[in-house]
Amino acid sequence: LSNMDIAVTSSRNVTLKRIYRSDTLGNYRFVADVALATATYTDTLLEKDLGETLSTALFERPKGTLIGLTAMAGGVFAAFYQNKLYFSEPYQPHAWPSAYMLSVDQDIVGLAATGNTLVVATKGNPYIVVGYEPDQFTLTKLELEDSCISKLSVTSVGDSVCYASPSGLVRITGGQGSLVTAGIFTDDEWADISPTTMACEVYDRSIIMATDTHTYFLDLEDRGGGLTTATQIMNKSMYKHTTNDILYFLESTNIKAWDKGCQEMEARWKSGILPIEYPIGWSVVRVIANSHPVTVNFYADEQLVLRFNSRDNEAVRLPPLRPAKHWSYEIVSRFDVDRVTISTSMRDL
Repeated sequence: LSNMDIAVTSSRNVTLKRIYRSDTLGNYRFVADVALATATYTDTLLEKDLGETLSTALFERPKGTLIGLTAMAGGVFAAFYQNKLYFSEPYQPHAWPSAYMLSVDQDIVGLAATGNTLVVATKGNPYIVVGYEPDQFTLTKLELEDSCISKLSVTSVGDSVCYASPSGLVRITGGQGSLVTAGIFTDDEWADISPTTMACEVYDRSIIMATDTHTYFLDLEDRGGGLTTATQIMNKSMYKHTTNDILYFLESTNIKAWDKGCQEMEARWKSGILPIEYPIGWSVVRVIANSHPVTVNFYADEQLVLRFNSRDNEAVRLPPLRPAKHWSYEIVSRFDVDRVTISTSMRDL
């Protein structure tokens, strides 16, 4: 060997050159290490004396067009371009062999990993990639015709992955998909909140669905939290700090931490329409809460007819209310409310 490079132009701390040569089977085998400044080398080894096979022969740089970098189990990174998935060598994020590439039938929108599963959200059906070694990954197309319409909505939620679709929030768990907002939003209501601008994040075992117009906290663990609406618009700035478990967001030009203020925010909760067979007018109410005041708004036929301010946990008589069949009520409070009871008489209450 002659005229070998004796210097490198980068700032990397390169001190040696490693020489390999092919054997009779076509495998590159180790010959020797020589100093970087060495320009020539004479190879006198017999084939039986050659060293290990070159393990990096198929290594390639990551393509410059790759996006969506996602860490998977086992030290593997995943990324994509258009409808192609690429994977790195385990614990070697500089090496992205083309042999590991997988293709799907629609352009990819986003990726999220949970356990040894990578969920691939596309402009068509979602896919899952399962495995620990990239040369053994299996790709499966799910029978769920819900495309992903916002890359910022693709997020891991415990052992599942969620993303925004045209019909609602999709949740994929164990290779099965479901629409978790099916009983909360109609198609028209979902379209009205601008789901194409949705960003999602996980906080306190709830998923935050934030768009250009709305921010919702959705309880996915059936803890009774349901759907909570926040007044802040957070979709462009949410950041979950995993070390201190604090959710940060931007309000105007100020960085704020969620749930870290010194004063409770005012919460509003409104019931559905109560199923009543005949017109009645409520006459008494009791509000049991950690503290007071608590406001209860009464709606008859979807019109506000009374705003009542509770001062303690005792039952109170209401002013006369016109009879109606369609009643609902709304609680407005800065404190935890355990129960609101309404009736037509003190005895029944």
